[in-house]
Amino acid sequence: MSKINAEQVDMWDRWVIGVHGLFYVLLLFCSVRALSIAESATEQAFIMGAGVLLALWYGLFIWRGIAYWEVRPLWLALVFGIGWGVWVIVYRDFSIYGMMAFALFPLLFFYMLPPWSVVGSILLAFLTLTVGEGGEISSSLLLPGFLLMAVLFSLYMNSVADQSIERKHLIRELTQTRADLADAERRAGVLQERQRLSREIHDTLAQGFISVVMHLESAVSALPSDHKRAHTHIMQATRTARVSLDESRRFVRELRPEALDNGGLSDVLPDIVTEWADGAGIKAHFEIVGVPYDPPETVQKMILRIVQEALNNIRKHAEADNAFITLTFTPQKLLVDIADDGVGFDTGKRASGRYGVIGMRERAAAIDAHLTLDSTPDTGTTINLEIPIAGA
Repeated sequence: MSKINAEQVDMWDRWVIGVHGLFYVLLLFCSVRALSIAESATEQAFIMGAGVLLALWYGLFIWRGIAYWEVRPLWLALVFGIGWGVWVIVYRDFSIYGMMAFALFPLLFFYMLPPWSVVGSILLAFLTLTVGEGGEISSSLLLPGFLLMAVLFSLYMNSVADQSIERKHLIRELTQTRADLADAERRAGVLQERQRLSREIHDTLAQGFISVVMHLESAVSALPSDHKRAHTHIMQATRTARVSLDESRRFVRELRPEALDNGGLSDVLPDIVTEWADGAGIKAHFEIVGVPYDPPETVQKMILRIVQEALNNIRKHAEADNAFITLTFTPQKLLVDIADDGVGFDTGKRASGRYGVIGMRERAAAIDAHLTLDSTPDTGTTINLEIPIAGA
C-alpha cells in the first residue's frame, strides 16, 4: 500500500505543489519590487500589509484542502472575493502585481468545478487587463485573445483534474480491494486453523476421553466381583488419560507463536526436534544442507507447524526407532524432508485425511508449497515439503 501511495505523486500533485510555490515566489518578488518604488512610508506599510493578507489568504486554501471547500461553495466564493479584492487594490496602484495572475488562474481550477471555474477565469482575465492601467483596457485586440486563452486553459485544467480524480478513485478502489482480499485471506486462514483443531481434537482428545469413560465404566461393572479385571481397566484409563494430557499440552505448544522469537527456522528447529526426541524416546537425526536463510515469518510458522505435526505422527503411529529431518536451502526453494524407519502404511488403503495429513496439506497450500507423502508397510514414511522462495 505504501508503495502505491509513493508512486501516485503524479503530474497533477506536482503541479499543485508547483503552483503553491509559484504564488509565494511571485508575491515576494512583487512586494519587494513595489517596496523599492514606493514613495512614502505609508505606501510601504500598505504594500507590506497587503502582502501579509494575501499570504494568509492563500495559506487558508492550502490549510483547509480541496475536500473542505467542495462542500462549501458559498464560503469559497466569499473567500475568493476577499482575496481578489485585496489583490485588485494593490494591483491598481502597483502594476507589478499583475504577474500574480499566473498563480491565481490555477487556483480557480483547484477548488472550483465548471462552469464556475470558466466564469472565474474570464473575470480574472478581465481584471488583469483593466485594473493595472488605472481602469482602462490596455488593448482592444489583446483582451479577446486573453479571454480565449483563459477559457482554453480552464478547459485543459479541468480535463487534467478529472483524469487525476479518476486515477485517485481507481487507486483508492484498488487499495481497498487489496485490503479486503488480505482480510478475506486472514479470515480463511483462521477458519482453516479452527477446522484443523476441531479435527485433531475429535481424533485425539475426544477419542481419548471416550476410551477413558469406557474403561472406567467397565471397571465399575467388574467391581466388586472381579478386582483384577477392574484394575486392568483402571490402568488402561490412566494411560489413555496421560496420552490425552500430552496431546492437550502439544496443542498449547503449537498455538504459542513465540517459538520463532528466539531466531529463524534453522535456529529453533534443531531444539524443537531434540526436545521431541527426548520426549518420544526416538533417535532424531537433524541436518541442514546449504546456506541457511530466513524466509518470510508466515512461511516459517507454517513449516514449523508441519514439522511438528509430522513428528507427532511419528511418535503416535510409526513405532519408529529413528527419525530423519533435513532442511535444504537453495536460492530458488526450501526443501523439508521428514522420514522415519517405522511400520509405514498402505497409502492406497488408508485415508489421506488420517493423522493430520489434511492439516499439513492445508498449511502447505497456504504458503504455495507442495507436500508429498510416501509410505509402504514395513518401510517407514517420508514427507517431502517444497517451498518456492518469492523473488527467486
